[in-house]
Amino acid sequence: MASCTWRQRCSAGKLIVILVAVIVVLQVVHLVLLSRVDARGNRDDAKKVKPPHSVKKPLHTKTKFSEVGLDSSGNYQVYRFLVASEKITKGVIIKDDVTIVTQCSLNRLHHVLSLVERWNGPISVAIFSAKPNITSIFIVITHLRQCFPKIRSAVSFHLVSPLREMKETQELVGFSFSNEETDTNIPCDQVLPWMRGFGQMEENYAVQDVPYPNNLLRNVAWHGSATEYILVMDIDMLPSGELRHQFKEFILTKKQSMQWEIEESPNLVYVLPVFEINERIPVFPSTRNELIDLWEREQVRQFYQEMCEKCQTHTDYIKWRNLHSVSSGKLNIAYEVEWMSPWEPLYIANRNIPKYDERFKQYGFNRISQVCEVHISGYNFAIMDNAFILHKGFKTPSDFHSQKDEENVQNKLLYTQFKEELTIKYPEAVRQC
Repeated sequence: MASCTWRQRCSAGKLIVILVAVIVVLQVVHLVLLSRVDARGNRDDAKKVKPPHSVKKPLHTKTKFSEVGLDSSGNYQVYRFLVASEKITKGVIIKDDVTIVTQCSLNRLHHVLSLVERWNGPISVAIFSAKPNITSIFIVITHLRQCFPKIRSAVSFHLVSPLREMKETQELVGFSFSNEETDTNIPCDQVLPWMRGFGQMEENYAVQDVPYPNNLLRNVAWHGSATEYILVMDIDMLPSGELRHQFKEFILTKKQSMQWEIEESPNLVYVLPVFEINERIPVFPSTRNELIDLWEREQVRQFYQEMCEKCQTHTDYIKWRNLHSVSSGKLNIAYEVEWMSPWEPLYIANRNIPKYDERFKQYGFNRISQVCEVHISGYNFAIMDNAFILHKGFKTPSDFHSQKDEENVQNKLLYTQFKEELTIKYPEAVRQC
């Protein structure tokens, strides 16, 4: 009797163990099925994200470059390589070549058309959108890339937006364009006038309560370059006609000579005189001789002549104009100039020079702060003889937004603090700003 009871208990115990095992297995199967349903649901949700309405094929090609994050202040969302140029290879820096590094708001993006035609080389553009709609921005870039093969080949686009204003987060981020997505509903001969009107509500510096982060934009575009040298300039400027080809030839010759090793270490930046030109001129000058001819006819003048003449005078425009024995088609150093305040030259430089301080926003001292640090860190300034930069139109006081003077005062205080910080950053420097 006792033995039978014991056997019955053993059988019951075994049954319980088997039932528990079955329940565990069923739970595991249930969880697996749930995860598959969730994954399928996520894929279905992803399919619901609609591409821009003017693109017939979806933006389906994953990019290897897209990086989404915040700037150092935590106030701006940064989309690096929103769309990368076809010639970019991640992690590869092209020696002896130059990228134009530039930035703009949407209403000025149309300038990239003339810039890419004149430059015929790599360009990195950081776009600022105060109230972004990523789909709309993709529509703009799609039209540009479809209608202008040089843009598709050479230009990388990045986006910076105030974090609190983001309307779409990552719905379309992580996608770039293939050669297959072609058809849009705006004829290519209408793209330029269409773009000029696209972003009129987002004028640089003038969007209320949203500071234009010019130095952050410059650094983002700088990060998006893939060449040994960079040329940081505004998007409404143009380089002289053969500048990229001339500089590549110049730097190769220098590197092959003993002079590079002994006298001209890489601690040189190559200054390009900057001019303003009458926008009504039908054809902008490409060569030095064409520029000087327009200069004599008062259709070209020193950059910032009315706004801040002393900010550019140190380039010594008269000396540059009167240079003799300038070789046609060649680029050389004409003379060197020791930096002094408040000179704000534009120049080609090695990509490893000091970057821009991103605390400077809106108008005033954003560019000179970087030049100041370049000077203190030991770089010298060489004026080039056969190259220049043009700003489209004469700068006048009426061109600026109403808060310019107030912003200039605020940034001047920041610049004073910035210079004090440089004495700590470069304790052994003998130079001052």
